[in-house]
Amino acid sequence: MKGKFLLIFLIAFTFSMFAKGSIWRSYVTEKGYLKAHRAAFDVKGKLLYFANSRGGFSIFNGKSMKKFHKEAGKLLSDKVSSIKIGDNIVWLGTDRGLCSWDGKNKWKYYNKKNGLLNNKIVCIEIDSTNRIIVAHSSGLSIGLKKKSLEWVHVKPWQGKFFKPEIYTVKIDSTGNIWLGTDQGLWVWDSKEWHNFTKKNGMISNTIRDIEFDDSGNLYVCGYDFFGGGISKWDGHEWTRFELKEKKINDLSINGSIIWAATDSGLYKYAGSRWQKYSREDGVVTGKVVTVKTWNKEIYFRGYNKEMAIVGELNKRIFY
Repeated sequence: MKGKFLLIFLIAFTFSMFAKGSIWRSYVTEKGYLKAHRAAFDVKGKLLYFANSRGGFSIFNGKSMKKFHKEAGKLLSDKVSSIKIGDNIVWLGTDRGLCSWDGKNKWKYYNKKNGLLNNKIVCIEIDSTNRIIVAHSSGLSIGLKKKSLEWVHVKPWQGKFFKPEIYTVKIDSTGNIWLGTDQGLWVWDSKEWHNFTKKNGMISNTIRDIEFDDSGNLYVCGYDFFGGGISKWDGHEWTRFELKEKKINDLSINGSIIWAATDSGLYKYAGSRWQKYSREDGVVTGKVVTVKTWNKEIYFRGYNKEMAIVGELNKRIFY
């Protein structure tokens, strides 16, 4: 009987090790891929586009990667902080202004001289009407498409002595603009600005990312030495998801599953508990700066010299 139990244990252990080792497919800079200090993703059809704050941007088709750099004569800068695709146009935010690309040969450029509030861009968002929201650290440039692209400047904290610093921007299904800052979450409801902080029930005042699920619930992640974590807003009240790692850089929502990119690895929440994936699990990087759900896989970016694009998620475990 003992021999039978031992055999069952060995089979189960071998299977678990095999499953664990077969989850991730990794890509690192030594193989010719971009360095990943900070990064941003977007998706168009079967192509994954990702920007890099130190090395231009790349297009990944699931097998190979094509890189774009300033040296090619098109990008304003290799420091690309954000990337967004709308109406078949690729928008790239850099430290020297905004680039738009039709995917072929047509490039356009926008900076302070022709309409932007500031040349340095933090992130970009596009709504269903193709209104372009460009976030700078201290305000917004909103592009309205008429005969040509016309820019409106929004300075939410005009006259305020301690102005919040903007980290991210998102637009909900009703057109409200949400800002993640170092002084909480701000929302513009077309009439006035509202501010949510820990006093309202959020887990942190430093908001690095904002995401929405299929039901319209809002999720924010906090990057905080003392109170980091994830907060969910259902339109009425806040729900807090405690996490041991307090420094959360990015989120991705896939159905009921929450993925969190943190300073100590990648975390998954599937309704009851957090599960961590780090170097010991085959993830090639310790610090994860960005995460994206795409094509039934989870893609993430590591910090500095390592770039890891996740791979081959075991569907028996994740879906």
